[in-house]
Amino acid sequence: MLGLAKLAIAPREPVRVGNSGIGAYGDRRGGGGGVLEGLGLGEVARRRVERDSWAVFASVSWGAVMWLFRWHPDVLQPSLRSSMMYLYDNAEVWDGLRNFMWHNQ
Repeated sequence: MLGLAKLAIAPREPVRVGNSGIGAYGDRRGGGGGVLEGLGLGEVARRRVERDSWAVFASVSWGAVMWLFRWHPDVLQPSLRSSMMYLYDNAEVWDGLRNFMWHNQ
Protein backbone atom coordinates (compact mmCIF):
# COMPACT_ATOMS: atom_id res chain seq x y z
CA MET A 1 0.00 0.00 0.00
CA LEU A 2 2.84 2.39 0.80
CA GLY A 3 4.42 1.57 -2.54
CA LEU A 4 1.21 2.50 -4.33
CA ALA A 5 1.06 5.79 -2.44
CA LYS A 6 4.65 6.57 -3.39
CA LEU A 7 3.95 5.64 -6.99
CA ALA A 8 0.98 8.02 -7.03
CA ILE A 9 3.21 10.96 -6.14
CA ALA A 10 6.33 9.94 -8.09
CA PRO A 11 7.38 12.06 -11.06
CA ARG A 12 6.62 10.44 -14.37
CA GLU A 13 9.53 9.07 -16.32
CA PRO A 14 9.60 8.51 -20.05
CA VAL A 15 9.43 4.86 -20.99
CA ARG A 16 10.65 3.23 -24.17
CA VAL A 17 7.75 2.16 -26.32
CA GLY A 18 9.91 0.10 -28.64
CA ASN A 19 9.63 -0.52 -32.34
CA SER A 20 5.84 -0.50 -32.42
CA GLY A 21 5.63 2.52 -34.71
CA ILE A 22 4.19 4.66 -31.89
CA GLY A 23 7.42 6.55 -31.37
CA ALA A 24 10.84 6.14 -29.86
CA TYR A 25 9.79 7.29 -26.42
CA GLY A 26 6.45 7.65 -24.75
CA ASP A 27 5.19 8.88 -21.41
CA ARG A 28 3.35 6.54 -19.09
CA ARG A 29 0.69 9.08 -18.18
CA GLY A 30 1.07 12.00 -20.54
CA GLY A 31 3.70 14.30 -18.98
CA GLY A 32 4.09 16.16 -15.70
CA GLY A 33 4.22 14.59 -12.24
CA GLY A 34 2.53 11.58 -10.70
CA VAL A 35 -1.10 10.53 -10.75
CA LEU A 36 -2.01 13.05 -8.07
CA GLU A 37 -0.52 15.89 -10.09
CA GLY A 38 -2.46 14.71 -13.12
CA LEU A 39 -5.57 15.23 -11.00
CA GLY A 40 -4.43 18.78 -10.18
CA LEU A 41 -3.25 18.01 -6.65
CA GLY A 42 0.51 18.39 -7.15
CA GLU A 43 3.07 19.30 -4.50
CA VAL A 44 0.64 19.80 -1.62
CA ALA A 45 -0.78 16.31 -2.11
CA ARG A 46 2.72 14.84 -2.40
CA ARG A 47 3.77 16.34 0.93
CA ARG A 48 0.58 15.21 2.59
CA VAL A 49 0.96 11.63 1.33
CA GLU A 50 4.58 11.57 2.52
CA ARG A 51 3.58 12.90 5.93
CA ASP A 52 0.42 10.86 6.58
CA SER A 53 0.72 7.62 4.61
CA TRP A 54 2.41 5.57 7.34
CA ALA A 55 -0.07 6.62 10.03
CA VAL A 56 -3.03 5.78 7.81
CA PHE A 57 -1.53 2.46 6.73
CA ALA A 58 -0.68 1.44 10.30
CA SER A 59 -4.11 2.46 11.61
CA VAL A 60 -6.00 0.58 8.93
CA SER A 61 -3.77 -2.50 9.33
CA TRP A 62 -4.15 -2.61 13.11
CA GLY A 63 -7.88 -1.97 12.84
CA ALA A 64 -8.16 -4.90 10.43
CA VAL A 65 -6.24 -7.17 12.81
CA MET A 66 -8.46 -6.15 15.72
CA TRP A 67 -11.62 -6.73 13.68
CA LEU A 68 -10.38 -10.14 12.50
CA PHE A 69 -9.44 -11.11 16.06
CA ARG A 70 -12.89 -10.17 17.31
CA TRP A 71 -14.94 -11.86 14.60
CA HIS A 72 -12.67 -14.38 12.80
CA PRO A 73 -9.68 -15.28 15.02
CA ASP A 74 -9.13 -18.57 13.20
CA VAL A 75 -7.85 -16.77 10.08
CA LEU A 76 -5.02 -14.99 11.91
CA GLN A 77 -1.50 -16.39 12.03
CA PRO A 78 -1.20 -18.50 15.22
CA SER A 79 1.50 -16.34 16.83
CA LEU A 80 -0.48 -13.15 16.14
CA ARG A 81 -3.64 -14.77 17.50
CA SER A 82 -1.73 -15.84 20.62
CA SER A 83 -0.41 -12.31 21.16
CA MET A 84 -3.86 -10.86 20.70
CA MET A 85 -5.31 -13.35 23.17
CA TYR A 86 -2.65 -12.33 25.69
CA LEU A 87 -3.28 -8.61 25.15
CA TYR A 88 -7.06 -8.57 25.01
CA ASP A 89 -8.30 -11.70 26.76
CA ASN A 90 -5.71 -12.67 29.39
CA ALA A 91 -3.99 -9.43 30.29
CA GLU A 92 -6.13 -8.89 33.38
CA VAL A 93 -5.86 -12.49 34.57
CA TRP A 94 -2.83 -12.90 36.81
CA ASP A 95 -2.23 -13.76 40.45
CA GLY A 96 1.49 -13.20 40.89
CA LEU A 97 4.69 -11.96 39.31
CA ARG A 98 5.32 -15.26 37.48
CA ASN A 99 2.25 -15.15 35.29
CA PHE A 100 2.25 -11.37 35.09
CA MET A 101 5.75 -11.13 33.59
CA TRP A 102 6.57 -14.53 32.06
CA HIS A 103 3.64 -16.82 31.56
CA ASN A 104 -0.01 -15.93 31.25
CA GLN A 105 -2.60 -18.62 30.50
